[in-house]
Amino acid sequence: MNYRAVLAAGALFLVGGLLTACSDSDEQAASGKAEAAKTTQEDAGALQEERIVEYLTDYELPQEGRLPKDHELYSYWDEGAVILYENGYSFDGETKELFAIAKDSGDMIEGQEPAFANMKLEEATNSLDMAMRHNPEGLPEVIATLGQVKDVNEFPPLEGWLQNRIDGLMEVEAIENAEKRKAMIEPVLLSMENLLERVRETANPTKPYEPEIAQFFADYELPEAGQIPKDDPTYKGVNVDALVAYENGMMFERSSGQMVARKHYDDGTKSEPTPEQATGAVMGLIADAASNGGAQRHASQGSEFMIGRLSEAKELNEFPPLEEWLTARIEGYTAADAMNDDQDRVLALTNENAELNKMVQLFRK
Repeated sequence: MNYRAVLAAGALFLVGGLLTACSDSDEQAASGKAEAAKTTQEDAGALQEERIVEYLTDYELPQEGRLPKDHELYSYWDEGAVILYENGYSFDGETKELFAIAKDSGDMIEGQEPAFANMKLEEATNSLDMAMRHNPEGLPEVIATLGQVKDVNEFPPLEGWLQNRIDGLMEVEAIENAEKRKAMIEPVLLSMENLLERVRETANPTKPYEPEIAQFFADYELPEAGQIPKDDPTYKGVNVDALVAYENGMMFERSSGQMVARKHYDDGTKSEPTPEQATGAVMGLIADAASNGGAQRHASQGSEFMIGRLSEAKELNEFPPLEEWLTARIEGYTAADAMNDDQDRVLALTNENAELNKMVQLFRK
């Protein structure tokens, strides 16, 4: 039987085994209600995020538990550069950002939670980006990091926001299809990146990070020559609209130009970028260095991985301001590895890691 009947007043629908008529006005009313509900939900989400941004930026560090200004640890820093606490937490004296947590740290002091959340959200976002691109095994670490923030958080809007992301990522863990996993991770990652971007803009509205380098990355465009067509089997299992592969074995993100993969051959060699691909390769090497764990891990294992990636980036780079930045990072990691005191080494490594994370955000915008 064909139920595709049409009435002058509207359409026929099969409901509970019966044909019922639905007028145009009924359809319009239902559509209007759905649109209103969607708008209300979007407004509520925007308001929630606005409150979270305010919480993560409009706070004062506690006076309780601060080390006295004559403490020996302050001798490593310029006056006013840092605020150090008895529980092993170290903050930037100007921005109030948490940049280091000692290996043997004590309980968090009330008032340190917003800065802790900022630090861990940055770590989780970078780790999630790498999990989506290269390392699906890194997803449990991201969930655990978000859980750390939730465990110490007492601000309900942030708690709800965190739980929503945790639930979404836990659903991803059960998915075996790589392409579907990436499709599910992408909106979660985007929401985390957007929140952090709003936090940065609110906290430092007139203090952009490395503006010359930011413009250099913004102006970069991937070369047309050597691109593999989208219908080629090379793209099997990857998002062809997000990535672009080249005949020389290199693969880049279309939006930012960042290198995300390269071919490795049986003889131990790997694909090398052309001069036109070099800047994208530099971005990828910096992002790779930034994704390699936290300061505690570096303190025990050394910074060889980061130094290697940054040195390779320096060899490819031809932009003087970026060369200066890369040199400073390489020297910073090298100096940190040479420190004998564990706490000093963790402080120095955390500072270098923060610089890497800031640079990565420049070309992921």
